[in-house]
Amino acid sequence: MENSKITRTPQNDNPQSLSSILERISDAFVALDTNWCYVFMNRKAGEIFNRDPLRMIGKHIWTEFPEGVGQPFYNAYYKAMEEQKYVYLEEYYPPYDKWFENHIYPSPDGLSIYFRDITQTKKQIILLQESEERFRQLFENSLDAILLTAPDGSIYSANPAASRLFGRSTEEIVKIGRNGLVDVNDPRLDIALKERAETGGFLGELTFLRKDGTKFPAELSTSLFLDHAGRQRTSMIIRDIEERKLTQEALRESEERLKEAQQTAKIGSWKYIPGKPLIWSDQMFELFSLPRNKQIDFEELSALLKLKYRGTSDSKTFQKVLESEDTEFETESAIHLSGGEIKTLYSRGKINRDSEGRILDAVGTTQDITERSLKEDQILNSKRELENLYQKINEIRENERTAISRELHDVLGQNLTALKIDLKNMQAEESANYEKFDIMIEIVNDSIKKVQQISSDLRPGILDDLGLPSAIDWYLEEFENRTKIKCSYKPEEIDIDNPQITTALYRILQEAMTNIIRHSKATNVIIKLYYANDNIVLDVKDNGVGMSMDKINDVKSLGLIGIRERLKQFNGNLKILSAYKEGVELNVKIPLI
Repeated sequence: MENSKITRTPQNDNPQSLSSILERISDAFVALDTNWCYVFMNRKAGEIFNRDPLRMIGKHIWTEFPEGVGQPFYNAYYKAMEEQKYVYLEEYYPPYDKWFENHIYPSPDGLSIYFRDITQTKKQIILLQESEERFRQLFENSLDAILLTAPDGSIYSANPAASRLFGRSTEEIVKIGRNGLVDVNDPRLDIALKERAETGGFLGELTFLRKDGTKFPAELSTSLFLDHAGRQRTSMIIRDIEERKLTQEALRESEERLKEAQQTAKIGSWKYIPGKPLIWSDQMFELFSLPRNKQIDFEELSALLKLKYRGTSDSKTFQKVLESEDTEFETESAIHLSGGEIKTLYSRGKINRDSEGRILDAVGTTQDITERSLKEDQILNSKRELENLYQKINEIRENERTAISRELHDVLGQNLTALKIDLKNMQAEESANYEKFDIMIEIVNDSIKKVQQISSDLRPGILDDLGLPSAIDWYLEEFENRTKIKCSYKPEEIDIDNPQITTALYRILQEAMTNIIRHSKATNVIIKLYYANDNIVLDVKDNGVGMSMDKINDVKSLGLIGIRERLKQFNGNLKILSAYKEGVELNVKIPLI
């Protein structure tokens, strides 16, 4: 009955008094008839809806608020009318971005609805719930042990990480309290408790105990706070640092070993950060004979060192190295120390840049290679002397071959020819034994051919008389007749002023053809001689079994080593291309400029 009275129209039961009451209440109130039309709306409801309450009388709720159709409170209105039962509803209304608390009272005449904006309260509840959920997630999933305790050492709660850390269940941890987890003989315990009591917190290290009795170092963060009842409570966050301690000790030992190794190997490490002093290891100061407390800036070092890229003669300052686009570099530098000592230093580094190419830092090492550098210089000098000796021996050998060839051709050949003529004359005079003279003449003829062959092998006269292309043509014809390996020769008109280059190319061809006979099992060889980009090029390609890279680079491949040595004196280049069962192509280039 009371509900029915509330929902009557203002025309009944002293409507002026009822309307005045409904206007004074702090809640919003609306009344609907059975056709879902407004019969009353107080001022508070009008403020929420941003509508004039008097103008809303008689208007259909779903015509005025079509966005409400299908919303939870829409369904609640119809449910209350159908069942004629009171409905309470807290719901978020998206069109207004607000939460409302709804009290829905049905009657046969319609609905009376009290509602209030609880958005702020709801947000605070949600924030509190979210905060509690975050705390719960943090508490449950933290990798560090968390204990909720009292100043007297009582423990109220422990998270799963604490159970894992101490090897105890939560119930066991709560039961034994603080003194069952902390090493009470640790002198730092009293200091920690005193500091927490005086300042409200403590951060430091203590020794703790596992269930099996083993001790371990841990980092402790603890603080005082008041709970909801105003009681003093404490929180403890415990992190096992045993592994960190072991790592730190291992790192310290590693650094000591590194320091010893650097001293033994005379290697120092460094780091450069733009605009800051250089970071040097102790060994770097020893390398430069500088006091260890001296700060070295970049400009001072850059002025001191003249760096040389390894394997080149390009001198560059360290600044030039950094300004290049290199990300890694190797340099050598000679420095003059006070006292007249000269050191050779080898540095290797890496330059780190940002996305725009600016230098972030550069790190690297520097080694004293003075002794090694001296030995390398000695080796290089010895190598140059050997190369010069090899070149000289080749020249002497070619000269001797030329001389022997001429002697064989001019002297021995002429003598044999004269002997042959004398034998023929004697044969004409002595008619008694023709067969004996025929045998002697045949022996002389064969000797003449052998002399000519030896003379040509030593130094073909055609090489000096007609040039390299003709000499190659003659040699390949002889080669083909001897070996039955078909030779295809494609020469160009070539005129080489340097007789040493002519000889070198001819000897290289001989060596290449000798290798083909010995190793290739080839049936066909293509030889080309031509000019290309101010180079004289000799190309020899066979169709044999090919050659492995191990064989190409084998130090026992004396023929290839000889070819490379011949080319060195002319700054020539040798390239060898080969594939299994596809033959070998030997490409020789000698610059003519």
